[in-house]
Amino acid sequence: MPELPEVENIRRALEPHLAGKKVVRAAVRGTGLRVPFPTHFAERLKGATIRQVSRRAKYIIAELSTEEALLVHLGMTGRWRMERDGKSFEPGAFYYQSPMQPKHDHVTLMLEDGTLLAYNDTRRFGVIDLHPLSEVYQSTYLRNLGLEPTLEGLDFEKVRALFAARRSSIKATLLDQKVIAGIGNIYASEILYRAKIHPFLPTHLLSSKRSADKLKLLLRTTVEVLENAVYPTGEPITLRDEFKVYEKAGRACARRDCGGRIRKQTQNGRSSYFCPRCQKR
Repeated sequence: MPELPEVENIRRALEPHLAGKKVVRAAVRGTGLRVPFPTHFAERLKGATIRQVSRRAKYIIAELSTEEALLVHLGMTGRWRMERDGKSFEPGAFYYQSPMQPKHDHVTLMLEDGTLLAYNDTRRFGVIDLHPLSEVYQSTYLRNLGLEPTLEGLDFEKVRALFAARRSSIKATLLDQKVIAGIGNIYASEILYRAKIHPFLPTHLLSSKRSADKLKLLLRTTVEVLENAVYPTGEPITLRDEFKVYEKAGRACARRDCGGRIRKQTQNGRSSYFCPRCQKR
């Protein structure tokens, strides 16, 4: 599933092609994805100008001139394809993805400049919905999301208060979208490795006064890891080559002075990767 950096890369790649453009034609295939399409969905999109494209956690939000917001979550396999002047390309493509098959196009938009934008989703776990613009952040999708993992969003005292009430592992807490929004399994492992925190450490232990420096390091590392995975103009994502622990079980720890080996262990049904030597519990 795409995590916050991948979604932000896609948003940055889409925005220059969409901002200020009018939708002259819209079409849908089927009745919906993970949830049904809104009533008269295609008709409500036709004639709307896309003012801007923003993001909240793993959701892409297109603000429309009709005072509605097009809300998109990519689910497991959601992708965008653009066609223009006989050429097809994928904004913010993951470098390891296979070519898209048009039979999995579920929503298509024709823009006034002749660009065709198609939402493609093999497994149909994504979400495409419309909400009144003034109410989109109070929608069922966004209203319960946690802190945005930015320098401004991860306020130390707010995080410490949230962590103090949690007895689950820190890995599980990082994956909880109601605490910090946008982090998935890949980046949670990377963040904890770089902050030298064991994924099974009970979260509340990081809220104590003696752990203040460790918590500050975790917050700084969270922002750094996610920001480093975002490309300025949404180029194809290649960060997987730079992962330190994810999918590297059995390999030597990347820290030269460590000497440990990366371990893979199932945690809450997900694979956790960590170095037991430098991420001491």
